[in-house]
Amino acid sequence: MVVRAEQQLLETITAVLTSQPELKLEIGPRELRVDGQRLRSRLSVTREVAARLHRRGISWLTLLQGINRDGVRSLHINNREAEGSN
Repeated sequence: MVVRAEQQLLETITAVLTSQPELKLEIGPRELRVDGQRLRSRLSVTREVAARLHRRGISWLTLLQGINRDGVRSLHINNREAEGSN
């Protein structure tokens, strides 16, 4: 299930990056925005990634063409790490 969600998120990001060399993401508590527009996705992983990055104080990211599954996976922060426990 997680691998499928990561693949779907990668496909969404890749689709956006086909028309531009980079993707600047603004990160809110439960959403990602591209150029001020909410990234529309039915994927719960998108909201989950936004929430985890936001809790860590990350407010923006720049993704470049060529991002791969490992790059997307690195956005999906481990629960314990996101919560600050060991």
